[in-house]
Amino acid sequence: MNNPVPSDNQPIPDGLVAAVDEAVAELQGGITYVLAAVIFGEPYAARQDAQHLIADRTRRFHWHREGPTARSAAVELIATHAIATSILVQRASRQAQTATRANLLTELVAELANDGVRHVVIESRGSREDGRDRATILNCFRERSVATLSYDWRTKVEPLLWYPDAMAGVVREQIINGRSTRFDYLQRTRTVTDVRYLG
Repeated sequence: MNNPVPSDNQPIPDGLVAAVDEAVAELQGGITYVLAAVIFGEPYAARQDAQHLIADRTRRFHWHREGPTARSAAVELIATHAIATSILVQRASRQAQTATRANLLTELVAELANDGVRHVVIESRGSREDGRDRATILNCFRERSVATLSYDWRTKVEPLLWYPDAMAGVVREQIINGRSTRFDYLQRTRTVTDVRYLG
């Protein structure tokens, strides 16, 4: 089985769509891995509005490179376009990041499938890593009684990925600082209702 190739600029299937990205917080000699999904009912509208985040520049949105104005605008877009979010977090050693991601991705895919998501867009991390993700997803379908869904990997060319990139960044901010006004805002707007910690 060949490793997946990014599906940049391909159409998004109809139905509920989730976009998935991660962030890693380094704390107390280990890491806290955050896997965030933002679920859209109208992904094309979300895509179009996200273009305002970068205006005329060629560089794509990436949370850790953005200033406060762009970050706040991204958070407002999440509140506008997300019909739900799913955020999974797990502590691990630095050496266990691959296994931790697989554990979180298994739980996330099962949750999204059971919630009626039809298609998942995952940020590409390169051919080898995307191949590991695909094996994890296929194992999830084999080992759990969940509905199958379609999925692909895309680079940051895909504006839908800017949403979970920002969402994961906000959660990382909350974990590191113990408080985040952006996280508080997403809770007040009921965009984030739960951050689930896995053992």
